[in-house]
Amino acid sequence: MCIDRYLAICPHSITQLSCVRKQGVDVTGAWMSSFVTNFVLSVLIMKLSFCDNEINHFFCDSGPVVRNACTDTTSLQLFMFLSSCTLFFSFFIATLSYIFILLAISKIKSVEGRKRVFSTCSSHALVVTIFYGSCMFMYVKPVQYQGADEYDKTVAILNTVVVPLINPYIYTLRNNVIWNIIKSRPK
Repeated sequence: MCIDRYLAICPHSITQLSCVRKQGVDVTGAWMSSFVTNFVLSVLIMKLSFCDNEINHFFCDSGPVVRNACTDTTSLQLFMFLSSCTLFFSFFIATLSYIFILLAISKIKSVEGRKRVFSTCSSHALVVTIFYGSCMFMYVKPVQYQGADEYDKTVAILNTVVVPLINPYIYTLRNNVIWNIIKSRPK
């Protein structure tokens, strides 16, 4: 999405970035790396023996499941930590894309044009920041620590409820029709 926003603002860059073959390789690489990482993690978790049948969480997330294991999970925790560090790479790509967007915005001469472009991208940047921020707080940390269950549940609410809930509002408030309705509403 960040690259899409950049291409929308800088159409001259399309020839550099939009090679269909390159995009196919990028998408396939992202899907395959996600699939392989999650598949390996799932297989390793299935081999564990568990002490309790209940998980202290809203859903069956990897951290609470691993904390429920009776066996040594040190190597599994290391794998989980290293695989979750890929979030930094994704966030870096998104941040880099927004840096290019800000540079492109600074080159726009009209104030109205800068305002339109900035409003288009700022809503997505807000959602990306909240999503990646909550994911990093939830997954890029040691699995075993005191108070992890309550911490994970709090951040999980932000990640699984708040972000999807505010998404429609953020993107709706960019709509001119909605703003006209809000402005014309009797006070």
